[in-house]
Amino acid sequence: MQFAAAVTLLCFVAAASALQCFTCNSKQHPECNSHYERHLKACQPLSFGKFANKEAIGCRKIEQDINGEISIVRECAYTGEKFDGKKISGTSGVTLYLYQCSGDRCNAAPALSTSLAVAILATVALLWRF
Repeated sequence: MQFAAAVTLLCFVAAASALQCFTCNSKQHPECNSHYERHLKACQPLSFGKFANKEAIGCRKIEQDINGEISIVRECAYTGEKFDGKKISGTSGVTLYLYQCSGDRCNAAPALSTSLAVAILATVALLWRF
């Protein structure tokens, strides 16, 4: 009986510690662009392929521009590194902007870049003086 209780407790701890990311594609779910809250999921280890049994290392947001048509993909990330708007240009009018981060729910909107934050702060400080 105690063993079953311990196993159950460990399952809850593991589930509670799983990374949470928004997972949706605006082609199938138009609300993925800006109202993605209902698409929050606990990232599960991959069950197939080269990275089978690998735990998620972060969350990812991909902005796809295909001949001027923009779509958004939000997903769990299992490989890669932190990106803040890395641009990848492909063929036939395809451009991707990658955002990858390592915290829970971090693939909501892209983070405010440091230079933009400093510029906003400097503007507010100048306006405050006048």
